[in-house]
Amino acid sequence: MLGNLRRLRQRIKGVEKTHHLTSAMKVVASVRVRKAQNALYAMRPYSDRLMSMIQRLVRYEEEPHPLLRTKEEGKILLAVFTSDKGLCGPFNSNIIKKAELVIKNFREKGDEVDIIAIGKKGRDHFRKHDYPVVAEYTGFQPRIDYEDAVAIGEIFIDSFVAGDYKEITALYHQFYSAGRQVVIERCILPIRTFVPAEPPPVEYIYEPDKTSILHVILPMYVNVTIWRVLQESTASEHGARMVAMDMATRRCEEQIDALTLRYHKERQASITMELIDIVGTAEAVSGGI
Repeated sequence: MLGNLRRLRQRIKGVEKTHHLTSAMKVVASVRVRKAQNALYAMRPYSDRLMSMIQRLVRYEEEPHPLLRTKEEGKILLAVFTSDKGLCGPFNSNIIKKAELVIKNFREKGDEVDIIAIGKKGRDHFRKHDYPVVAEYTGFQPRIDYEDAVAIGEIFIDSFVAGDYKEITALYHQFYSAGRQVVIERCILPIRTFVPAEPPPVEYIYEPDKTSILHVILPMYVNVTIWRVLQESTASEHGARMVAMDMATRRCEEQIDALTLRYHKERQASITMELIDIVGTAEAVSGGI
């Protein structure tokens, strides 16, 4: 009985240590998700505005820019955005499952697929299962710089213009709230635009000319899109980790309560047995006298 009580005390202490850890990680994740959310909300309008400018300018292009040109031949490049760290619930498993489904669908159409793994979790999974990983990027946390997006964007642009790939697609989590992130499949290249049926109500004056500006904005838009995807993925990761740590903390509290109740019951039973032994011994002694 005493040995069992000792084991219960040790289990309670172990769960309490886990509780302290998960609650601390929850606080850290909540701070990080707020920072990532603010950064994301600040840059979304910039990305949308760039696309609006591109749609204004493409109506004047007689020959499509190489980054706008649809191709019939070439491979598919799939950029999969996962995290470097774990303890974020189903964040990584969801996107890996989606990536495997997307790859399967492309292959059924006869397309060959290469992978760029962004994040250690995705890299480790795809290398372990012998997927064709042509490049990897890790270590973006805790701060995401625009230069990181530019480095990835240069590879995307160069390989697309060279004709290595007919389509470059990103697979990532889009952030809606700390409790809701949705896996999104987004075509990065070719840049998909549409020309509005009606001309804009106000026409701008472009200097030096429309074509020159478009040729500058298009690569910039690719880089900004990748930067936005990185921000979306990071905010989603922190949100998923905050929710996962909150659930883990709650489970620890429930387990502590259950173990404490069990400990008190067994301790009470132990005390009762000791009292019975004492009373029985006293009666035996008094009867002998």
